[in-house]
Amino acid sequence: MGSSAGSIPAAVRLERRSLAHEWLVVSSDLKKVISEEKALATLKLRVTVAVHLRKGEPFVHQEEFEQAVGEESEGTVWTYEAPIKLPNEAERLAVVIEELQTGTWGAAVLDLKGANP
Repeated sequence: MGSSAGSIPAAVRLERRSLAHEWLVVSSDLKKVISEEKALATLKLRVTVAVHLRKGEPFVHQEEFEQAVGEESEGTVWTYEAPIKLPNEAERLAVVIEELQTGTWGAAVLDLKGANP
């Protein structure tokens, strides 16, 4: 599990779901944003994933989502899952979760040294 920073708690991990496939799993408890911003019916979330490499330029990927708030939503924990193939040069993976309407954010870093020989 990675270390985290920011006002939204964020957690990041890699899961091997088969011999050939790893998944990036990011989760965050959005309770603080939801309780402070009761007027929002929908949260607008952006996930940014950055991978630092030993050699070469780091690469970054972003996706945006909407998350319903209120009775139709299922709790306050939000999870993002995506297949990922990391190059052998990957040393560190950082994830930032932002709620775009409020500017609230959280980040987590996962050290990959030794994970990809």
